[in-house]
Amino acid sequence: MASRSSSLTTVRIFDKYFNVQRSKVTNGILSVTRDRTELVRTQLDRDKQTELLKKVMDHAPYGICLYQSVRDAQNNIDDFRLRLCNQQAADITGFTVEEGFKYSVKEMIAIRNHGMELFNACVRVVETGQPFYIEYHALQRSKWIGFSIVKFDDGYLLNYIDITPHKEALLQIERQKKMLDNILTHSASGITVSEVVRDTNGVIVDWKTIVANDAAERFTGLPKTVMLTQTVKQVDPALYDSPATQAALRTLETGEPFVTTVRIEPTDRWLEVSVSRMDPDRFINIFTDVTPLREAQRKLEQSLEELKRSNSNLEQFASMASHDLQEPLRKINVFSGQLRQSLQPMLDGNNLDKFKRIEKAATRMQTLIEDLLAFSHVSRTEEPFVTVDLNRELRGVLEDLDSTVAETAATVTIGDLPTVKGNPSQLRHLFQNLIGNALKYKKPDEPPVVSVMAHRHDGTADGLPYWQLEVSDNGIGFDPEDAERIFGMFQRLHGKSEYSGSGVGLAIARRAAENHGGSITAQSVKGHGATFSVKLPA
Repeated sequence: MASRSSSLTTVRIFDKYFNVQRSKVTNGILSVTRDRTELVRTQLDRDKQTELLKKVMDHAPYGICLYQSVRDAQNNIDDFRLRLCNQQAADITGFTVEEGFKYSVKEMIAIRNHGMELFNACVRVVETGQPFYIEYHALQRSKWIGFSIVKFDDGYLLNYIDITPHKEALLQIERQKKMLDNILTHSASGITVSEVVRDTNGVIVDWKTIVANDAAERFTGLPKTVMLTQTVKQVDPALYDSPATQAALRTLETGEPFVTTVRIEPTDRWLEVSVSRMDPDRFINIFTDVTPLREAQRKLEQSLEELKRSNSNLEQFASMASHDLQEPLRKINVFSGQLRQSLQPMLDGNNLDKFKRIEKAATRMQTLIEDLLAFSHVSRTEEPFVTVDLNRELRGVLEDLDSTVAETAATVTIGDLPTVKGNPSQLRHLFQNLIGNALKYKKPDEPPVVSVMAHRHDGTADGLPYWQLEVSDNGIGFDPEDAERIFGMFQRLHGKSEYSGSGVGLAIARRAAENHGGSITAQSVKGHGATFSVKLPA
């Protein structure tokens, strides 16, 4: 009974798989059934594993390639061929999956003009079984790639991973470390980092230096070999209990930096030490050599002491001048006047003029002594400030100058003046000299016109309000080039025969203004009057 045709199919009946072969025979169909359940299930498991492996490889965060060795007739490795590859490997390396399967490893090396180092490493891995790792910088793609190679059967498994972010972070850390090293090495200031030592209960019991630059060693005189190996108590127990150390430990608790100045005996240097917290267990110390500054400060203190002695001598001279010089001058004036009157019938014009010159010289001397006493008094600022009504003080000044005002037919206008904090006597001296000068330096053919006005300003460079008081006149004025010189002691722009005075009045005015935290300036055009501006804190 011969068959003319047949067919083979696989069918599933419940949980069983059968191969059914049907053949046509003369009188019907011959059906042969075989149980293939185990074989089919094994194939399905393999398919699932293959699919699972494909999914794992496709979702892996790194590239995976499996290479098989290609051996020559002597069984030596001659090349490698790709057996398995995921898309991530292609994305990381720049090779396409198709290129990977098309070309062998040696052919890919020739195409990309790479060296044989990696190929030789792969051969060693397969022959020895020792894994290999290398990092490669792909310049054309600006990427860092990590290659991990392990033996797999008669070949190797190659993992590619893009380590560019990690590598750039490491390079950045290296650059920062190099920069920090340069700062420590080349800094003119000493720099150290200290770390506390705690007991088992977490209580700080000591501290040690963990970083120190050369300048710190030079300033402190303590070798770095000692500084970096011993704690503070080991170096100097007294230093741990010093105020500076305790302040540094408080900085760790509060986070508030502090600055102190200490003298280092071994190097005889004065150091300004700035301490700031790095973290709860470490603080940074920066040492700045301030020895020249301390020396300058010491010299300044010596100069101040000498100045105090000089001022004391000046005050003693002023006191002596007040008592010992004024009395002889008074007697010269009195006796000269009496002698001139008794001898007047016998004196000719020449001798009479000499008597007048003597009396005038004595009067000038008297005025000079009084002005020096006034300047000495203004220079002393020990007296406390009180509330001063400038309107009242100016009225007193005009009462003192009423005879001069009458003689010169002057017009004096006083605006609404403020109330300030100050010394009444000094402020009165200030305005008496300014108004007195305005009356003195009048034009020969024109009565003086003097005005005193005040303006408030709410802001300066330092943000503080102030009063600006202006004393203006229509007198002879002065050259603008002399606007600063006129405030010097004994500075006169005119001869004694033209205008009386000692040349001290404006120096008194400036000292009084400065004692009140203010200033005084002058503006003028010769022949067109002058304006003196006084600034006083509001």
